[in-house]
Amino acid sequence: MATAELVLPIYIDIPPALQSANCTPDELQNEAFLTDQIETLWRIRQCHANAIKTDLKGMRSVDKTLGHLLFQMKSLLVKPGRNGGWSSWLADKKVARSSADRLVNRFAKSIAPKLPQGAVSEQEPTEADIGKLFGAV
Repeated sequence: MATAELVLPIYIDIPPALQSANCTPDELQNEAFLTDQIETLWRIRQCHANAIKTDLKGMRSVDKTLGHLLFQMKSLLVKPGRNGGWSSWLADKKVARSSADRLVNRFAKSIAPKLPQGAVSEQEPTEADIGKLFGAV
């Protein structure tokens, strides 16, 4: 498993000296003061933006692997006679079913071109398909 990348700390709170509410009216009319404050806050903003991009890239990587593993687990647990094994397994592991299903579906779509013809169908069943099903039952 890959190791996590080092991410620079992010300022959660803007220091009081940089908050416009703490500036005097004279400071808010001073070009040098404003330039200094804007440059400092812009660097903080860029740090946040870069950290978010890095976090999103890492999360996408985790989601891809997690989707694959959940897809495999679901294929084991969603079989006749398992009596809701997928739902109970997710509940036991405290994994939201909607999130798990979304990751599984995203992974399934990513491999759909690689599956044999007819393995994945995104079309609604036709009346003929429904008739065959009722006939079989």
